[in-house]
Amino acid sequence: MILKKINIYILFIFLAAFFLESSTTKRKNSPLKEKVEEYMGRSVETGFTGSLLVAKGGKLILSKGYGLADKRNNIPITSQTVFTTGSITKQFTAAAILKLQMMGKLKVNDLMSKYFPDVPDDKKNITLHHLLTHTAGFPGAIGNDFDPVSAEEFLKLAMKTRLKRKPGDEYEYSNVGYSLLGIIVEKVSGKGYERFLRDYLFIPAGMKKTGYLLPKWKKEDLAHGYRGKKDWGTLRDHPWCKDGPGWHLRGNGGIMSTLGDMYKWHLALLGNKILNKEAKKVLYKPHVREGRDAPSFYGYGWAIFKTSRNTRLIAHNGGNMVFAADFQRFLDEDVVIIAFSNTAGKPAFRISEIVARIVFNEPYSLPLKEPIKLSPEEMKKSSGESDWGLPHSTTGQKASIILDILYKTGTEFTEEAVNKSFNRTFIKKGSLEDFLKKIQKYKAEIGEFRLLGAMKTGPFSARLKIQSKKTQKFYMVKFQLEEQTPNLISELNIEEEE
Repeated sequence: MILKKINIYILFIFLAAFFLESSTTKRKNSPLKEKVEEYMGRSVETGFTGSLLVAKGGKLILSKGYGLADKRNNIPITSQTVFTTGSITKQFTAAAILKLQMMGKLKVNDLMSKYFPDVPDDKKNITLHHLLTHTAGFPGAIGNDFDPVSAEEFLKLAMKTRLKRKPGDEYEYSNVGYSLLGIIVEKVSGKGYERFLRDYLFIPAGMKKTGYLLPKWKKEDLAHGYRGKKDWGTLRDHPWCKDGPGWHLRGNGGIMSTLGDMYKWHLALLGNKILNKEAKKVLYKPHVREGRDAPSFYGYGWAIFKTSRNTRLIAHNGGNMVFAADFQRFLDEDVVIIAFSNTAGKPAFRISEIVARIVFNEPYSLPLKEPIKLSPEEMKKSSGESDWGLPHSTTGQKASIILDILYKTGTEFTEEAVNKSFNRTFIKKGSLEDFLKKIQKYKAEIGEFRLLGAMKTGPFSARLKIQSKKTQKFYMVKFQLEEQTPNLISELNIEEEE
């Protein structure tokens, strides 16, 4: 009898530890670099690979690589390893447009039809400003990043595409608009898109390792991306045109760079060498709210936030579900955080979020050294709290929502659940429409499934193992929550287990 009581007591402690959500604590008052290194060390132990730069007060606190850029050849990631910046590319396109305006070659209030022939009636009122602020009404994407489409082919597709919103009405994040801006850069300047960026932005800023093809990188300089055990390769290992990526990617994403070069870009924007004060004022202006209830605004290629300290955060991130990048500039507090990652499911956004908390002495959590497993038997013992037998904690609730999204049919339920439970940054990486398509694809592939087990990998992250009843294949569902209430889902990755 006593033994049974002890076992019940041990189980209670185990479950409490598994779903304890109040584990965020301020670390001891050790130097900033030591705190960041402690967090990064634990992050590497739990699977992060990438690079990180932290600067404060005009001084570099840390600039370092973690893990391997190429596992097959055992090449380590360093501060000089080249990663794709993803949608951070948009700020370069925006800066190029403003540079051309400074040169008197165009105006941001020009109609798009001034630069393109045969613009259909529904698009004749679209201005460059609309394209820059994602208010033109174009959808998130109209093709695959690695379709090697020419500018002419892309233009035809874009002009045929049905707008999702009336131009100027509302924010609708769109890669299409920035690719159109990239084509305008070429038309107005008479130079290729990458050549104009290199001549007027990158080289003046001292950025010799940034671009698509023009930098003289060695093959070993480029990071490979990894999805589970699979080597996704580098960006250059996928189909491109002769002069760079196809126009589904060019202008809106895919520019490759290093920590050092991105920091040089930050420094260049602090001065007036690249853009003058008036241009930068427009660049950072909060032109449009990023969604009806969003706390952030969009400038030109930058998102603008107000921090809990009532200061400005000028930032942008990017990613393609394998690589991820984040660029955070706390201009009022002279803090810069730049992060890259090359492993799916361990994105740079998560690293930069926690590093910012460390820098500003806010509560944060270290990743768990050892994941805590919950077996099917233990889930049954805790059932009654949710349909999936998971404890009724923040992490347990969100896990149940994710499983419901995968299990239940009907796009209306899925869209409502995603809008309520996922943060806007996650949805903005592509578009809600694209994400819903992916979910429907997984539903069709997996069908009905059984939950085999759950594993807590951090204070606000977990992995769920499921098995398809149709194919008997196993899948790992990994997710991450924001640490602040209401703890929205910030990352979701679904992988078939080999």
